[in-house]
Amino acid sequence: MKADSLKELLAWKPPYQESIISGGLLLPGTRLIMFGAEETWKTMLCIHTGFAIATGNSWFSIHTSPHRVLFIQCELSKALLRDRVAKYCNSKEVLPDNIYFCTEFDLRIDSTYGLAALDGLIATIQPRVLILDPLYKIFSGHVSDEYDVKKLTNNLDYLIQRYNLAVIITHHTRKSQLVEGRPIPGYGSEEMLGSRILPAWVDSAIWIEKVDGSESSPEDIIKLSFTKARNAIYRLHPINIRIDRDKLAFSLQVK
Repeated sequence: MKADSLKELLAWKPPYQESIISGGLLLPGTRLIMFGAEETWKTMLCIHTGFAIATGNSWFSIHTSPHRVLFIQCELSKALLRDRVAKYCNSKEVLPDNIYFCTEFDLRIDSTYGLAALDGLIATIQPRVLILDPLYKIFSGHVSDEYDVKKLTNNLDYLIQRYNLAVIITHHTRKSQLVEGRPIPGYGSEEMLGSRILPAWVDSAIWIEKVDGSESSPEDIIKLSFTKARNAIYRLHPINIRIDRDKLAFSLQVK
């Protein structure tokens, strides 16, 4: 540990770090959680986000810079993940060579073994962005227990600092609370399932809600609300995303 005097601190020039997703939404060394209920396209949204970052293409009209991405899926089999990625890629003209996929059902990052295994994979791939999907599958503790969640976040912070990573995690919402049979209004990042450590730990949080679409419809509409953006340089307003169910294509819905 080292402390700087006021003069030393003011004289220090931090190294330039380009935003991964601009506006302060995702920078190297920061954490983003995308959370929502079941069937709100969380996994596919993370796949789309990974491709946007790998190619440096805009993310719903928000600028990105190209970086290597490691996507770890802990819920779907490799066959199912491949099917979704292949369907998504069918609508793309250029496919990036700097996005990597891993399917691992037994990854527990709060354990010594799990942390070492993930550390080794990151050292091999050298990603700038790590995507973990979903949160409840990557640790062995209870999502509502503060001590258990801290073990997970402390180990992730170790990896973030060691490799200057940006981390994106998918997570679920808590069950809706009812008053007189009706759901009460949402509370932003506190809608995340589990311990309040999570909304305090993340730098950015995106709440995903399905607002339109049915099984017979060729499209779904989801709403992205930026419930936390600690490093944002301007206010981020909610946006609606149109999803082509047949092509798994994502586009910004223009009002």
